[in-house]
Amino acid sequence: MQPGGNELSVNKKLLNLDIIRAIAAVMIVLVHLELFGWGGHGVELFLLLTGYTAFLSIDRHKDVSPLSYYKRRLARILPSYYGVVLIYFFIYLVVLGERYPAKQIAVSLVKYFTLTTTFFPRGLLFWFYLGTTGTIVTIMLFYIIAPFLYKLINNFRRSVIALIAAFVVCQVWVHFLEIIYAGTEYAGRHPAYFIYLCFFGVAAYFAVKEKKIFEYITVLMLMALAFLIPDVSNTTLSWIIMFTTLLLVTMDVEKWIPDNGFCRGAVSVVRFISKYSYALYLGHPIGILIMKSIFNPDTTTMPIVLYRVIEFGFFVLMTFVVYMLFERPAAKLFGGKKQKV
Repeated sequence: MQPGGNELSVNKKLLNLDIIRAIAAVMIVLVHLELFGWGGHGVELFLLLTGYTAFLSIDRHKDVSPLSYYKRRLARILPSYYGVVLIYFFIYLVVLGERYPAKQIAVSLVKYFTLTTTFFPRGLLFWFYLGTTGTIVTIMLFYIIAPFLYKLINNFRRSVIALIAAFVVCQVWVHFLEIIYAGTEYAGRHPAYFIYLCFFGVAAYFAVKEKKIFEYITVLMLMALAFLIPDVSNTTLSWIIMFTTLLLVTMDVEKWIPDNGFCRGAVSVVRFISKYSYALYLGHPIGILIMKSIFNPDTTTMPIVLYRVIEFGFFVLMTFVVYMLFERPAAKLFGGKKQKV
């Protein structure tokens, strides 16, 4: 075995990560096309990947300062996020001509641009209903704390301790939020509701790196059993996704894929979807908004199949708009394209 073989194995598994991104993106599109009820759990896959890739990126660039790490992450996430927020406001206020108090609009913009939207109870327009932007707050929050977590969590044992602690703290936090803000959707959108999923990705990363897959599976099973009865955080579906992700990040996909035209084509499709997955995640809800603005789903006589086909077309259109206008230029400007993980 060559020196550093474990780290090399982890770092080369980018196809596995592309597969997960593609699956997550497809799941989310399918649920919004009302074709796959479990598709919403693709969000959980994205969050798990956030933890995995954050530590992978930091591990790859140990000699780089936290500021350089933030630059890579910010270049990847924020330009598209801000661009999409502005598109939403433009559609609501200019295209649809809706009228709201200027102060309300200004405060809402400030909340979105400071990534604090989901920390506040819903009281203003544009609270978190701008598509999938609310999840970005959770992702950015984890990216912000990741360099500091890396100094504390540097092996599998510590990652498991951190995972259990994050899970328990988040469940307790959300429980009290639901009591304090009973009858609102605040608790269900607060970052505490999701951020512990990133720690599953961190534990998976160290499990792969240190070849402690069996130990990680054991941890997952014990946690699943411990929380099965109260059924916290959609336990059943969550664990299905966790195990699926575990398999994908531990298999050396490139070694067992046959070298033929069909498989090469399949890999190309996966990498294509993965490349545009973030733009798709942010952009496709705008397609839904545009579709509903043109064709009211409650009154249209259009055949449902045709409606879904046109809606999917808007998904694709807005994906490329977000990618070409925001994500790609930011990658070129900040060099983020070379740092994809």
